[in-house]
Amino acid sequence: MDEIDSSNHTPKLVKEVHVHVVKYTYAGFVAVANSLVNRYKKCGNIHYVPQVFDKVPERDDVSWNLMIAAACRFELWEMALPLMMVCGLGSKCMLML
Repeated sequence: MDEIDSSNHTPKLVKEVHVHVVKYTYAGFVAVANSLVNRYKKCGNIHYVPQVFDKVPERDDVSWNLMIAAACRFELWEMALPLMMVCGLGSKCMLML
């Protein structure tokens, strides 16, 4: 999915990729889910970011950073702060905002 041109982050295209990912059961792969979260964040569609994040079976530091960065990008501080607190517990999470 990283081959998609960054200028091509239209919500419609990202949603089409998301449907394909779910259809072919790639949604459980953390790297695929992280890419979807990143694409939704870049195209400005915050609605699907938590939905994808919540379905990641084993979140890694990248998952947490992407979710927090998406919340901060859309100034959803009430979402970002608890994520930062959870991320910091027993993790090597480093925020890249």
